[in-house]
Amino acid sequence: MNSAAPGTGGAEMGRRTKSPSRWGLTMGAMKGMSAEQLLLGRRMGKAPVSRHETAWVALAAGLFHLALLGFLALVSRYGAGNTNAGPAFWSDALVHWDAHHYLRIAGQGYRDDFLLVFFPLFPLAIHTLSRCGLSLLEAALLINFVCHVSGASFFHRLVRLDHSPRTAGWALVFFLLFPASFVFVVPYSEPLSFLLVVSSVYCFRTRKHPWALVLAFLAGFSRATGWLLAPLLLTEFLMSRNARDRLNALSCVVAAPAGTLCYVAMNSWFAGDPLRFLEIQKQMFHRAFASPTAGLASTWAVLGGGWPEWLTIGVGNLAAVAMAWTAAFVTLLRGRKSYGVYCFCAALLITCQSRWLSALRYDSVLFPLFIMLAAGQRRTALRVGTGVVFLVALLFFAAQYAQGRWSM
Repeated sequence: MNSAAPGTGGAEMGRRTKSPSRWGLTMGAMKGMSAEQLLLGRRMGKAPVSRHETAWVALAAGLFHLALLGFLALVSRYGAGNTNAGPAFWSDALVHWDAHHYLRIAGQGYRDDFLLVFFPLFPLAIHTLSRCGLSLLEAALLINFVCHVSGASFFHRLVRLDHSPRTAGWALVFFLLFPASFVFVVPYSEPLSFLLVVSSVYCFRTRKHPWALVLAFLAGFSRATGWLLAPLLLTEFLMSRNARDRLNALSCVVAAPAGTLCYVAMNSWFAGDPLRFLEIQKQMFHRAFASPTAGLASTWAVLGGGWPEWLTIGVGNLAAVAMAWTAAFVTLLRGRKSYGVYCFCAALLITCQSRWLSALRYDSVLFPLFIMLAAGQRRTALRVGTGVVFLVALLFFAAQYAQGRWSM
């Protein structure tokens, strides 16, 4: 067979493939791999990821998550003078800014109009888990721990479809050390959103289309960037040459916008206006869709402000926008085209705002960015240098957050 496996890039076209041997199937079964995984790995020219490898990735992500949680606690205790004990200590250390609103929605629902700017899936998950006897904060922290570890595992498996174990390992390092990754530890919706996005793409590329459809719908219901799966999967649809795969891809394309439309319908139900969340963004947060020059001007003005705003809000947002656009163009030119389209749409969404706020948070779930950083830097010294810069920035931003300061 000379055709490429459905969903593979142009580099895999024309490779001769064959079914795994009986010995290969036996060894694959010992490593926890199915015949389908072995065949897909043979076609991709990469060894499939065993369950043992996934377990090591999950262990590393879990330990890093707990270490970052401990760092936030230390900064809150000794940097912010948090002398509380028990739940009050953890609340003062971890619950700031949007985290307050997510927990409030989980406990009381959308009683206040301005809360409609927050998508409902994460608060709904917190509320559901809290019915098992956990507090709202405990439920949120448990959800984010599971989503962070699971998201890292799915992301590693997704990268391994196209790249070597070394590249996948570095992509995972950049994801974990990204300057805004502390939001994966505190009660924010990024861990859930990232898990849904990468698992949906992974299931789609490994032909688990029913799962991809469900996960894409939930991604669109979890965060404003969830609907960006639609252009990614649409590109995969256009790239596919198999009629059955094209039909499955088309159904998945509709799923992510359908989740976002449910959120829009929720706005209509609670406020009588399906676009009420846009009005709230404009009135309370002074954000609206605008030309990129408007966002650039507002961010540039912050550079002349005081410490640490000129660094956290000024330099941080400028760097985030630059990274998003770099990932878009580099991935379009040298990477998987569907990932490049995803980055391009995300960069447009970040940039076309009257104010650039929380751009690093948007980048923290932009998974092709980490693939680009790992695959584009061939020298170990460059990769190590990038990791060190990310780690220093992460500790700085996390410390700002733990002390209750606006950190991005």
